[in-house]
Amino acid sequence: VIVLKSFPITFSDFPDFEKPIEIILEVYAVLLFLWMLRSVLRTLESYFKTKPRLKDKPIDSYIQVVMLFMWIIGIAFCFVLITG
Repeated sequence: VIVLKSFPITFSDFPDFEKPIEIILEVYAVLLFLWMLRSVLRTLESYFKTKPRLKDKPIDSYIQVVMLFMWIIGIAFCFVLITG
């Protein structure tokens, strides 16, 4: 967010680069957010595997389905950002 807000001020002499770099930074932010969510889901997966009550549940499958939908939405959002 800081880089995205400071970019137009820092590179005011290069207006041609402003829009493409802004799009790249927004896509990077989306991918970074997805990466963080993936880490949280993997942490939850590891935690749930330690619980005796959940040993017989297919936690791996549930987490995998959530990650699949998360990546589909994230990639679609990146596509929207790139195409405008």
